[in-house]
Amino acid sequence: LYEAIAPKEQKKVLIVHPLPSNPNKSEIEIIKSITRVTKKLLPMLRDQNVSLVIENMPWLKKRHERYSPFLGDALFFDKLMNEVNDPYYGVIFDWGHANSYARFMYTHGVVHKEHEITPDSLTNFSYQSYFVRRLREKILYGHLNFNEAHDLQASPFFFAKNFDSHSDLTQMNETEYEHYKKNIIALSKVPNLIGMTIESIPSYTSRS
Repeated sequence: LYEAIAPKEQKKVLIVHPLPSNPNKSEIEIIKSITRVTKKLLPMLRDQNVSLVIENMPWLKKRHERYSPFLGDALFFDKLMNEVNDPYYGVIFDWGHANSYARFMYTHGVVHKEHEITPDSLTNFSYQSYFVRRLREKILYGHLNFNEAHDLQASPFFFAKNFDSHSDLTQMNETEYEHYKKNIIALSKVPNLIGMTIESIPSYTSRS
């Protein structure tokens, strides 16, 4: 069990995007690689009262894109966090990346071990709810990026094949907003949350 609790006064984070040099690496190999780097960085960061947070990444099917099918999975992050049980080590939850991950899991017919991904679950943003609930004690930070991966009629932008477009939050329709709001409220209530950030590129949107 993950029993460590982040200090109340802690306000700084170092965000890491885990991109394996070889996308063919196994889950165990990736966890070992990230853990090795983490254990080198944590003593220095701890002295500066800075948390190290690992971000969930979207899964691209094409091998040459360098992403892995593990890096968007809540179960992967649960294993990763348990390898280094430390109050200064946690997860940064990226909403848009989770949305992209769920879309590609569904599109490529990959069955998740704990959460069924269906067209309804995509539009209800239920994978995001599951991710926050599953890693509740380990999430230290949030990125509130929005994209259209849940819309099976939508196509990704030319520059973001995995839908990682960081679109303007004002592009949400009323139904999307209500589901999104539930996700953000749940995220805001996780016990060790340090902060949240919106990373938005308003000029790149497909909706008028």
